[in-house]
Amino acid sequence: MARTLVFAGLFTMPMLSIRIGGGNSGGITISDVFFGLAVAPLALTTQRPKRPPTTVWNIGGVLVVIGGIGASFSAILPKSSLLVDARMVFVLFIWQWTIRHTLSEKQRLVRGLDMYIVGAAVSGAVAILQSKLHFIVSHGSTVNGRAFGLTTNPNDAGANLALGLVLAVGLAIHFGVGRRGFRFICIGLISIGLI
Repeated sequence: MARTLVFAGLFTMPMLSIRIGGGNSGGITISDVFFGLAVAPLALTTQRPKRPPTTVWNIGGVLVVIGGIGASFSAILPKSSLLVDARMVFVLFIWQWTIRHTLSEKQRLVRGLDMYIVGAAVSGAVAILQSKLHFIVSHGSTVNGRAFGLTTNPNDAGANLALGLVLAVGLAIHFGVGRRGFRFICIGLISIGLI
């Protein structure tokens, strides 16, 4: 159950505009909801991850907490700053904890990467529809011809699609054309959406 929720979280990760509560600018991303829900079945299991977190990772997490709280004292919107820090803690600890538990084998890790790639391809396809066909265009989904896809701004779209493209190209080269040819379709959709 937890693995299915993590796969859903990875698929929806490039879709930052799909949120629970608060619209595009507020609320919780749907991918965070899936990762958060994956914690419940994992907390009940006795199985432990094969790869424990490193000490450096934990030190980095503590520094994020301290730095985020310190930065919030001088922030224009302290509450929003603390929420960003809380999300960073969630990403650094909850995401990696669920991924270490559920994607500990190579085959499962590749499937998880494929889920992200397909999610990026869907977002790229929506960006194509927005910019070329003016379809699925809501208020503020394009800026100077740059489409958002399923993210909240063109820069988020660029970052998510670029990451999806790198992952798709890397896996396509690793596994070749014959196996998992859908990656090449994803590469095309992501590339056009990115451009």
